[in-house]
Amino acid sequence: MYSVNKLHDGVYTFDEGGVRSFLIVGTEKALLIDTGFGEVDYTKVN
Repeated sequence: MYSVNKLHDGVYTFDEGGVRSFLIVGTEKALLIDTGFGEVDYTKVN
């Protein structure tokens, strides 16, 4: 299980039981930092 937190417009964190990933979404591309355990479906983030 994981939790998603919106830090700012286009900036999200994903907590997978102590492992945290960051997703920064731009107008043309996105940047994922630390892919975690692979439990998160990043395509479903709004």
